[in-house]
Amino acid sequence: MSTQSSASVIAAAPIAEYPHPTDRTDNRIRAFLASMRSTRDVDYRDDIAEANARGRSYIERLAISADGDDMPRMRLTAGEMADVLSFLRCSEPVDLKGWWSDTYDGPSWICGYHAVLGALEQSLRGESEAANVGEVVS
Repeated sequence: MSTQSSASVIAAAPIAEYPHPTDRTDNRIRAFLASMRSTRDVDYRDDIAEANARGRSYIERLAISADGDDMPRMRLTAGEMADVLSFLRCSEPVDLKGWWSDTYDGPSWICGYHAVLGALEQSLRGESEAANVGEVVS
């Protein structure tokens, strides 16, 4: 009597195609945040500093809501957009001279900047009006 082992063959599920890490919108938005700092030699009032912190936080939430190389799905309220604009107004590039030269071999901070502006535009235009404002659109 011969004993043969029957091996089960398990088919692997197809691997989803995800963009390269440098092409992911969330990484690009985070690269943008990392490339910015508060404007030097300026002391902001507490209310402005708090708005800047909230704006930076909303930008991070936009990054979290981005899937792959798609635009962020989160839509912002008018107050949240104002906080993001406050952050942008009170920030400057860490590298003032070379910021627009996107030569770093990693996620593009310039693309991240444009993704943030695009998310603001989508929120202003009211795209995906069926979604609740401030929530992620699925």
